[in-house]
Amino acid sequence: MAEYPHRLGRVIRAHGLQGDLLVQLFRTRRITPTQLRFRREVPPVSVELVTEHDDRHVLDVVGVRWTDPSTFVVKLAGVDSREAADRLESAFFDVNPLAAPNTIADEVDRVFGALVEDAASGQALGRVEDIQDNGAQAVLVVGEGADEILIPFVDVFIAEVVPGPEPRVRVNLIPGLVEANRASAPANDGG
Repeated sequence: MAEYPHRLGRVIRAHGLQGDLLVQLFRTRRITPTQLRFRREVPPVSVELVTEHDDRHVLDVVGVRWTDPSTFVVKLAGVDSREAADRLESAFFDVNPLAAPNTIADEVDRVFGALVEDAASGQALGRVEDIQDNGAQAVLVVGEGADEILIPFVDVFIAEVVPGPEPRVRVNLIPGLVEANRASAPANDGG
């Protein structure tokens, strides 16, 4: 697995004159009023910014302040001016979800790359390849291509999340879920 495998969002623009960046997330978060403040004491974590020219910058997060459930302002070590921040505009904001603090990643982000198993049979269904947002909740994209299954990240489907260096997600499948997902997947004719 890549060191920063999870694409969390994208830098919208510089914010202020001191090099802060405004980041738009690809999925909204449930945030509390206490998170709506600048946090200078962020646990040590690095993120990777990938520009449109595929330039990669691994930088340490110094602080995060949420502005709303899908946007935050981040201060990165070494980005100390408006000009430096402007050079990172439109860069993708990639993280290692297992290493990122709660300030940046949430419980859904932490299952990115996890093995997904049917809680009843123990059968492996695939890995979480992506996390989408349908407006109501996060949706896990499990497997790829014709084997892709979309599973809402809600209590009725998620039986258990087993954390750790090799996280697992045990899911309650309803009759027809796997078949419906596979029937709607594009056919792979080998050509």
